[in-house]
Amino acid sequence: MKTLVLGLGNDMLSDDAIGLKVVRELARVNSRPDVEVQETCLASLELLDLLVGFDRAILVDAVLTETGSVGDIYDLPPESLDIGSTPTSLHHVDLPNVLAMGTGLGLKMPEDVRILAVKADDITTFGGPCCAEVEAAVPRILDLIEARLST
Repeated sequence: MKTLVLGLGNDMLSDDAIGLKVVRELARVNSRPDVEVQETCLASLELLDLLVGFDRAILVDAVLTETGSVGDIYDLPPESLDIGSTPTSLHHVDLPNVLAMGTGLGLKMPEDVRILAVKADDITTFGGPCCAEVEAAVPRILDLIEARLST
């Protein structure tokens, strides 16, 4: 099974860099030929090309929620990101629609997709590091990724 582990974010925006930090650490230790580790600052429909050809995808990103504590990790299916409305632009297409578009175009899209999202405190401070709680989530996310890869 060919798996993509994709870190999302912007490493110039404080906690938004968490997905990138995780996959950089994973890339450093990954020796599995069936696992490709990538990072991107892209979003929306631009993710389509990155997902094509994989059987499984694990996406790692920051999330802002009204509940929970900073540093909490959420293991989510893509359907949980369905914004429930028709996008007004191809720049605002949610992940479920990206996957559906790829399938509709006859592209090989991952059938098993999970999002590991870390509750962030600050995704807008330019040049700031991740806060301590978000940074502390890195080893826990790596453990979750390893567990997923073992199934």
